[in-house]
Amino acid sequence: MGGWLISVTRLLRDPREESLAPGGPDPDELDLLEAVRDLLRTRPDLATQQVDLARRWDHLHFVLSARRRDAPETEDDSLAGIAIRGEEDIAPHVVAPQGVPLRYTRPETVERIARMLEAFPFDAHREYFTFERLRQASVYKCPREEDIDEAWQWLRERFDLFRALHVTAAKHGDGVLVRVD
Repeated sequence: MGGWLISVTRLLRDPREESLAPGGPDPDELDLLEAVRDLLRTRPDLATQQVDLARRWDHLHFVLSARRRDAPETEDDSLAGIAIRGEEDIAPHVVAPQGVPLRYTRPETVERIARMLEAFPFDAHREYFTFERLRQASVYKCPREEDIDEAWQWLRERFDLFRALHVTAAKHGDGVLVRVD
């Protein structure tokens, strides 16, 4: 069933057989659909507990991580890095369409991330979010210089959603499924 985890967000929004992959339903996909339906019976809020950072995940990582801002070539194993990329691979065969592994963050770690995000002074980090600094740090999908203010506003809104996701997950003792694709 792990190979079908990529479809969880879609199934949470539309838990019908018609929303399954084209062609005859795979038995594992049907099992996942039933598991999602069971979850939604007790936790209907799960359908809204997701944040899409699109291809701007590295923008948020850059803002959240002092190591990412100050030492762009250093691997970041901080809570910021875990929040963005997940804590551990689920399994070698559980990948997103681009082949990037789906990852999972354990409830204990989600709780620590939620506390970090609640205390994070996001707006105070606007000074770092410049075209020059993003370019120097080789931030993935760096916005054009003329689009930097719009990119910051978009990121500001997503940060609020990202924080709320982690706070809600921590409140329920949930882990977080992470897909960077």
